[in-house]
Amino acid sequence: MLDALLADKEREWTEAELASSAELHAKGSVDVHVKALVQLGMLSESGLSYRLVSAHPLIEPLQNVLAALDAVEDAELKRPP
Repeated sequence: MLDALLADKEREWTEAELASSAELHAKGSVDVHVKALVQLGMLSESGLSYRLVSAHPLIEPLQNVLAALDAVEDAELKRPP
């Protein structure tokens, strides 16, 4: 969901669209995540739509973390015996 929000900072999103972007079911727990981002001030809420607050101080650090994670190669996890 963060990838989608950060990729299109000006877009307004519904909860269903955000759920879809995160590959979650629209009736699942996306509302909990959205409300948490609203409470943090990272999302603004207008009726039934949400928009990223691009000036929020956590946006740049999150972009950096997500970029670093994208650079990590996928590998199978070694599970303990």
